[in-house]
Amino acid sequence: MVNQAILDIVSGTYHYSVTNTCDCCRLCEYLATENFSQLPGLRQYHVSKQPETWEEREQCFEAMERCPRKGIRRVEVQSRSNRM
Repeated sequence: MVNQAILDIVSGTYHYSVTNTCDCCRLCEYLATENFSQLPGLRQYHVSKQPETWEEREQCFEAMERCPRKGIRRVEVQSRSNRM
C-alpha cells in the first residue's frame, strides 16, 4: 500500500508556513535548505521559497513531520479552475 502522505505530496499543491511556535532549532533549514531561512534579527524561521520541485516538496514535508514544535503548517492550494 502506498503511503498516504506520499500521495498527498504528488496529488496536490501545498503552501507551507511557519507558526510562532518556532524556537529556531534550525532543523527545517537543515532538511530543506532552499526553502527555509531565519528571519533577520529574530529567533524564528520562515518559508523563504515555496517548494517547486519533487525533491523540495519531499524535504518540506519531512521538515513539517519532524519539527519538534510542530511549527510548520501545510495547506492545500486549490487550482483556479476549482475556485470558480
